[in-house]
Amino acid sequence: MDKMKKHKRVIGLIYLIFLLLLINYVGEADALFIDQENLPNTVGTAYVDITATPTLGGTDLFNISDMLPGDTYTRNVEIDNAGNTDLEFAITVTNMASPLFNSPDGLHLIIKDESTTVVYNGLLNNASTILRSFLSTDSPKVYTFILSLPLTADNTLSNQNSIFTFHFNAEQLIKGRSL
Repeated sequence: MDKMKKHKRVIGLIYLIFLLLLINYVGEADALFIDQENLPNTVGTAYVDITATPTLGGTDLFNISDMLPGDTYTRNVEIDNAGNTDLEFAITVTNMASPLFNSPDGLHLIIKDESTTVVYNGLLNNASTILRSFLSTDSPKVYTFILSLPLTADNTLSNQNSIFTFHFNAEQLIKGRSL
């Protein structure tokens, strides 16, 4: 029994010492020198912005009401990358539901780049995707569009109207990918 009391006293004494040390530590102020450095971060994404402007002004590239077999019309379009990243663009044509498109003697299109290299030469109805090309920022390109109605156009193409649209579709150029 004495051993038991002695053991309880030792445990009680250890507990008391632990409690006193804890109270002393909590009441004590530890002074440390500290420093902090902040690195602010800003992340922005690129934006793609292509413009296609007829050099004659206006919004229509071609607005022709009296085209005859053998007529040829030439227009220039300036394509500019107004975004902040290099891009790839494609020229496509839609709304080609007219005899002027579906006839083998229908509208013919030639497109030349700035170096006068022909990048498309064929019937307009075969031109769903005419061109894919690279365009860097602040480096506009001028393309020449030549639209003609062949001399072989017959009377089935007389008094026809057609509305079609050239689309200039841009997408960012993926880093590391080449055209």
